[in-house]
Amino acid sequence: MMAKMERDLAESAEHFFRVFTRWLRGILKESEREHWAGIITPAQYRVLFMLNEHGPLKMKHISECMGLSTGNMTIMIDRLVAKGLVERKFSAEDRRVVIVGITPHGKEMLEDAKTNFIEALSKSFTRLSNEDQKRLKSAFETITDIIENKLI
Repeated sequence: MMAKMERDLAESAEHFFRVFTRWLRGILKESEREHWAGIITPAQYRVLFMLNEHGPLKMKHISECMGLSTGNMTIMIDRLVAKGLVERKFSAEDRRVVIVGITPHGKEMLEDAKTNFIEALSKSFTRLSNEDQKRLKSAFETITDIIENKLI
């Protein structure tokens, strides 16, 4: 049975994730509306981010990570290819396997989207006092440190 401390922590984390997700969705909508509406969707951004972090990946793997059918993933990749953001190749070992990689233009788009997202975050933080900004920064650093060094 889970100890009370771990149970309380799990319930706090669950509540934090719900609130954080709601706030993040608003930031993403703001960033999309102001900077990249009609150019790239949040889902396409996630694909570009994944490819930039991990290098070329099998399309089936991307669709599994994104929770999309291979048919829907094919449509998304077709759109990204048409925009010059990714390239599609076939595996040398098995021509049925499609490998997707990010292009230099895709890396530029990803960097622009990241910059715009950071600007939207910064705008959101202007509603906070200097003291709240310092507390939140410290909390982000603490959470990041604990997760990176003890949980993953």
